[in-house]
Amino acid sequence: MQWQFAGFYEGHRATVLSLAGSLQHRYFFSVAADGLLVKWDINQPNEGQVLTRISGLMPAMCYLPDDTLVVAVNHKGLLTLNAQTGAKQQFCDLASVSVKKLILAGSWLLVLTTANELLWVEAATLNLMHRWQCRETLTDIVLLGQKIWVATASGLLQFSLNMGESEAITLLKNIQQLLPWDEKSFLARSANSITKCTVKKGMAMANYPFTFNADTKVYGGRLKNKFGLLMVDNTSGKWFDLKKGSLNLHIEVKNPHNANINDLLWIENYKFAITAGADARIGIWQCY
Repeated sequence: MQWQFAGFYEGHRATVLSLAGSLQHRYFFSVAADGLLVKWDINQPNEGQVLTRISGLMPAMCYLPDDTLVVAVNHKGLLTLNAQTGAKQQFCDLASVSVKKLILAGSWLLVLTTANELLWVEAATLNLMHRWQCRETLTDIVLLGQKIWVATASGLLQFSLNMGESEAITLLKNIQQLLPWDEKSFLARSANSITKCTVKKGMAMANYPFTFNADTKVYGGRLKNKFGLLMVDNTSGKWFDLKKGSLNLHIEVKNPHNANINDLLWIENYKFAITAGADARIGIWQCY
């Protein structure tokens, strides 16, 4: 099992903010602080196709199965575009919103805002259907088991997809990040550990103590049909397995970005990992 840095794709002139694409495809998309939305092909380095220029900060983006891109533009709203031509299709006005995270959940787009709101937007129409406000900080959201899991300072909240009432699960506190693991479990990351939880009740199954650097970002992934965790920071990318209550380091590769990594995307069935750098470059990492 090998994991190595393959090179950079360059073209953006400012920090790359978000990536989108399909796990099955060889192409992917990037948005940056220069306002450019670019389509890239893994087989054609540095031949990115500029689809459009968008005015405003774009902190999040997601790819829909019908070959549509959804781009979140702070203090403006959500915009859908044709992923091949860049033609603009629909717009959802969210003039007062700054976006922290955007995910596709069934027929919904879920928007986590910096004002600790969770928004339900119809993916097909871009109509805002429901807006939920929390009194405490919301740090992450993930869809698993037909339930929406929301991380807060005091624990986990669980919502049904049809905008049902939330259920509070307070076993875990100060969660910074949620990661899908398999069909029956997810990972909850805090400042000093990763906890594996059941989807059914959110109960802890195992705890893995670990001290993270302040700039560490954690992503789930797969190498040679084996699921694990990729941790990236300013200096390196590290691949870990979870076994018997501990995180086991398998591979460590120097991080060639000269700044923070803002996003990571897997494509071609985990053959490549794409990193969005604050140094305005896109990193290509190959797994074999």
